[in-house]
Amino acid sequence: MALVAMYIPGVNVGSDSKTTASPFVVYKHLEYDLHTHYNKEKYERMAVGYNTNVDLVVDGLSVVSLLGQLSNTPKPANRDKISSLDDFTSVFAHYFAEGSAAERFVDDIQVCKTIVAAATQGAGARFVPGGNAALIAKKLTHYVDRVLLAGALPTSIQETMPATIQYPSNNAPVRHTTSFHSHHSLTNTKYT
Repeated sequence: MALVAMYIPGVNVGSDSKTTASPFVVYKHLEYDLHTHYNKEKYERMAVGYNTNVDLVVDGLSVVSLLGQLSNTPKPANRDKISSLDDFTSVFAHYFAEGSAAERFVDDIQVCKTIVAAATQGAGARFVPGGNAALIAKKLTHYVDRVLLAGALPTSIQETMPATIQYPSNNAPVRHTTSFHSHHSLTNTKYT
């Protein structure tokens, strides 16, 4: 018998909801339910959804430096979208000062390509599994023998996941250059 992780009691994540849950919150609710209701003999495997992607993790200051923006940083500001390298740098400076992260849409394809090119060359740049489903699947391997992850990940990223994670046979590996979620590494940042 399989347990499909689709509904997490107490977490409002429906399409009509006004709140969303972070992967950490969803996982903690699932972990609680597993500790209180899980029967190892009854459930041998779990299935997790489609929200997978490849994250590019890199030292953000090195990216700003590679873009030539380190000595000419615009005033830190929060923006809804990024249209230029100055927008990127001001948003980065704003969130770097706060010790937090943000995702913003880049509406100029050339600016996006420039940022991604610099990020792939940045200090410590590495691709890692991302998306709620991939992260939760990875954690669930501590509780069940097999986890089915429905979302597509490139073979190079699948190889970094626990061996007990399985992928549907029709889930062809994808190239990791199709989309990026960049997370800047906030090294030497003080959190208060």
